[in-house]
Amino acid sequence: MLTSLNEVLNAFSSEQAAVKKFASNQGLAESFKKNYVYFVADALYNIRFIEDPHWSDEDEAAFNEQFTEEFSHQQHNDDFAAGKMIDDETIDQLMEAILSDFTPRAFEPIEALLELFEGVITEQYIAQNQGHFWLNHETRPYMALRAHRAQINALQGNIQLAIDELETLLQLNPMDNQANRHWLMNCYIIKGQWQKLDAFLADFDSEELHATASRALSEFHKNGDSSQAKQYKKKLKQLNKHFIKILTGQEKLKDEGFDFYSPGSKEEVALYLNSHGKQAWIAAEGSLFWLRKKL
Repeated sequence: MLTSLNEVLNAFSSEQAAVKKFASNQGLAESFKKNYVYFVADALYNIRFIEDPHWSDEDEAAFNEQFTEEFSHQQHNDDFAAGKMIDDETIDQLMEAILSDFTPRAFEPIEALLELFEGVITEQYIAQNQGHFWLNHETRPYMALRAHRAQINALQGNIQLAIDELETLLQLNPMDNQANRHWLMNCYIIKGQWQKLDAFLADFDSEELHATASRALSEFHKNGDSSQAKQYKKKLKQLNKHFIKILTGQEKLKDEGFDFYSPGSKEEVALYLNSHGKQAWIAAEGSLFWLRKKL
């Protein structure tokens, strides 16, 4: 199913791709154009419900009917969105399904949509919009998909792949509205890329929890329980009284989702942990014992 979706999306990713695909068969082109929404519907269904035993063939048919009725009257204009050949509402539906899946199963639909975007994100477009990719409505889904791919790679242990992706995302959007820096700092630590971490932190003057924890780990790795390391540990306690206790198992987190967090809250620590924070401390030998040691 996803292979078929990928074929359809690629065929309409650009004029050149369409010519290559349909040069000898105009009828096939019309069929693909007419039915690609059904492939998208099938993709959504499988991503959301494939493992749900309560969904019957009748449920799938009803889902597809509702989806295709909603998206069968699409307009294709000569702008960036038209280059995608799928309107914003359809993209939103796909994004919602894909971004809720943190398993390797999401890689294939991510790749399919990214190829669609990359068919219209030219080198000239990148040159003109570098640094603003998250602010541009047209490229925000592209950025979200790439960040999600990086996170899944990190969760699967493909740390270097995640690092490469996150570094590119920060080049496209240095303001980092997506907080990709949180994952990147922890991935640097896990891979033992301390020089890259220190260079990154040198250009990042914020005292947010993630950055302070990364500075503490870097200092401990280089100089052990130094006076500077003690200062960072003290700063961590000031920033969030729950941080050390949760990281060292003295305090528990409820396994609940959250939409917002405030500085100093347990939710802030959960955010840190959800970006491979605990794995970063485990990767720095002795750091958790040092963290628990009283000042």
